[in-house]
Amino acid sequence: MPQRSRGIEIASRVIHHCLAGRVRQISRVVTARYDEELRPLGITANQLTILSAVAVLEEVTPTDLQPYLLMETSTLSRNVARMVENRWLATMPADDRRSHLLVVAPEGRRILEAVEPRWEAAHAWATELLGGSDAVRELAHRVNPNVPR
Repeated sequence: MPQRSRGIEIASRVIHHCLAGRVRQISRVVTARYDEELRPLGITANQLTILSAVAVLEEVTPTDLQPYLLMETSTLSRNVARMVENRWLATMPADDRRSHLLVVAPEGRRILEAVEPRWEAAHAWATELLGGSDAVRELAHRVNPNVPR
């Protein structure tokens, strides 16, 4: 019987024990569930997160929003552009002419008001799956102190 190569041994450890892979799998499953719940409203989980952050922060530049969300710049830019097109977000001039401020537009406020029962359903499912929300919120705060507990 041939000996297993060192590469196969490492690959086996990665497949069976890699936390990064497991966290990404969990993230994909949870995101898909939120997306499924939100689909009738025409918004994705990523877009709802952005919309909610802009609502809470009230006026924010895309540059200042990125570290708050820890989203890839290209993902954030693409989603913000769609959200402005959909009239969920509006832009306003900023003090710095190189940037602009994002604010929630009236259609975005309508989405935020309509989303509650669908978000609650996804949130309850995810809370059950993950064994509670306190530990997840604490971990999220540890990896990004910009996010409240």
